[in-house]
Parts: sequence; C-alpha cells; structure tokens
Amino acid sequence: MTPSIDIGIVADDLTGANDTAVQFGMRGWDARIALREDAELSGQIVAISSDARPLADIPAARATEAAIEHLNPTRLYLKIDSTARGSIAAQVEGALAAWTRRHADAVAVVCPAYPAMARTVEAGQVLVGGSPVHRTAIGTDPVTPVTESSLVARIPNSKVATIDDIPAAAPGAILILDARGQAELDQYALRLAQLGERFIVVGSAGFAESLARHLPGSRESSDVPRPRGRSVILLSSLNPVSHAQADTLRDSRPDVVQVVEPTLADASAVSAAGSTVPAERPVTLIRTPQSRVSEGNGDAAAAVADVLAAVTVSIIEREHPAVIGLVGGDGARAVLRRLGARALAVRDAAVEGAPMMTIVGGPHDGLAVWTKAGGFGDSETLLRILEHTGAVAAPDVTRSVKEDTP
Repeated sequence: MTPSIDIGIVADDLTGANDTAVQFGMRGWDARIALREDAELSGQIVAISSDARPLADIPAARATEAAIEHLNPTRLYLKIDSTARGSIAAQVEGALAAWTRRHADAVAVVCPAYPAMARTVEAGQVLVGGSPVHRTAIGTDPVTPVTESSLVARIPNSKVATIDDIPAAAPGAILILDARGQAELDQYALRLAQLGERFIVVGSAGFAESLARHLPGSRESSDVPRPRGRSVILLSSLNPVSHAQADTLRDSRPDVVQVVEPTLADASAVSAAGSTVPAERPVTLIRTPQSRVSEGNGDAAAAVADVLAAVTVSIIEREHPAVIGLVGGDGARAVLRRLGARALAVRDAAVEGAPMMTIVGGPHDGLAVWTKAGGFGDSETLLRILEHTGAVAAPDVTRSVKEDTP
C-alpha cells in the first residue's frame, strides 16, 4: 500500500494527538485528527490516538503497532506524554516493531521535552519545573502515576545519546536525547529532517513544534477567524491542575460561568433522560464529581467520562453553543463520539497546549472545539482560553494602565 500521509502522528491519548497536530496546523500544514476508522486517512498530517497510555505493556504495544499500520505514513511521530506517564516503553516497542517492517534499520529517537510547559529532559531524566517528575504531583497521578524519572530506567535497551550519535545509530537502537530548551529540539529536528524516514521521532508537542518548522513540505498561511459566543466545557480529567483552573475560573467570573457538578447518580439519570440544567450564563462547565478527584478514583475513568459526556452532549444539543471545550482525554473522546464526529480539522491554538479545531462530519460538522490535557497550564489557563474565544471579556489593558497612572 502506498503511503498517502506525509507525517503520521500516533498519540497515546486524544488530547495528545490534538496538541501535537496543532503544532503543524498553526504553521501552515494541513493537519487533521482521525476519530473513526472510516475517517479519510490522507493528507499532509494525520494524527490518531492509540489510547495506549493506561494500558498494560502487551496491549499498549499492540495498540501502537496497529495504529501505525492503520495510518501507513511516510514519516512517523510517536507522541508520548511530556511527563512520561503511562506505557511509554511498550509504545516505543510497538512503534519499532511496525516501523522495522518498512525500514529494516529503524531507530527510535526519544525526547519528550516541552520547554514551553517547563518539561525538560536532563541527563536522561524527565523534569517538571526543574524537579524530577516522580517528585511532583505527576508522581501521584490518579490514573498513571510516574514513580521513576529516568527514561533509561523506564525504557529497556535505551541509552542517553547526543545529536552526533543519531546518524550512526544501529538498527533497533533507542536513543534518549536531553533538551532544556527549544533550541536543542530545533537542532534535533534539523538533523532528523536531513537523515530520512527510518527514524521514529518520539516526543511530546514540544518536539513536534520544532519538526513543524523544520521538516520539508508545503505550507499555506491563512488568517483563522476566532469562534465567538456561548461555550460548554466538560472537565473529565482527575488531574488537580485542571480542577485548580476550574476553581480560578469559577471564583473570578461567577457572573459568566455556571458550574454543573453532578453526582454519578445524577449524571446517569441525566444521560438517560436529557439535561434539565437551565442555561443562565455564557459558559456552562460540567465538572467530574469532586469525590473522584479527592479519592484519586481513576479505576473507572473511561466509564465515568462516558456518563458525563452524555450530560455534556445533552446540554450542547439544547444550548447550541458556538464553542465546546474538552479537558481530559477520556471525556473528549466520549463527547466527540456521541456528537458523531469523524475527524477534527486543526485551526489554531487558544493558548499553548489547547488547540482550536472544528468537527468534521456528523450533525455537528463545523462546530468549534478546543481540548486540553489535564495537567497543562497554570491557574488562569481556562480563563485565557475563554478570553480567546470571546466567551469571557479580556481585561481592558489600556484602562488598567490609565487607572494605575498617578
């Protein structure tokens, strides 16, 4: 079968596929995220989620391998979590198994650094804000905790390498590269662009940003209009970072944001009968039950997200919002499936780590949607996203300066 995709992105969850593809879309590439097997799988950039992050090693490797076979791209980007959560070793194993069938001398180059989000790789260790990742909140993540910061310890048969080691790497090698800033990722991208297609690039959206600027390929520049109007947001993630963001949004703009926090029993009833929550404010935020966050109950994450997705879709179909926001991969996939979306077309980014897209296919074709991974951003990230989409008025900087001037 002849490849019809220039660069295939295989991500370990949906939000990862989105925030990686947007790095290309923002820089003029035609980028899409395939949500269903019958979605059109051709074009410059096509991303797909293997949903491998929480899986055990064997199913994670198989899911990754199958996703690569399904895409059949010319170049391969394996998107792993920037904090190294989940089945990263098995995903690399599955990617090498698939890619070796195309290139007998296939090599994996691994660097999940995302400097814009303060995620770096130093001496083969993943750091967040300068601290080893296992000593941060990621170490106690309720679904995929990270207890080891060393990538060499996490990925069998890997070794720390430098940019000069890449060209002569032996078939099947797994090279771990350090990166403290975007300039280092740029150097890697330039070298890999010259070396050809046998190299699997394994990283986060940070490495993808460099590749989007340096890989050869046609690009088009166009002004993307921002969506405007009412917003509906589902926060299905258990990550405390996103819940702190929701608290900031609720407390700072109570006149704009209406928070819906259903118990699981309430959510189940609504999913069967439809939502009766009145739309009183420009933004409706549906939030996963707080007991699941405080107790770290991630065992039934996908099932609970599906119930919450039913509530969210019921509200969407009644309110007809201009924009929907999806925080957390399980909830994002569940909502988009219920909306009948076949794919997502990448348009822009509301903020770093929150791509703006439109739904392709189904009854909600063209609806604007943004997604965000649970651990991304600072306390005001949700507020800034809503300012970008016009659901919340941005501060009047000129007025503030005048008022502060003596």
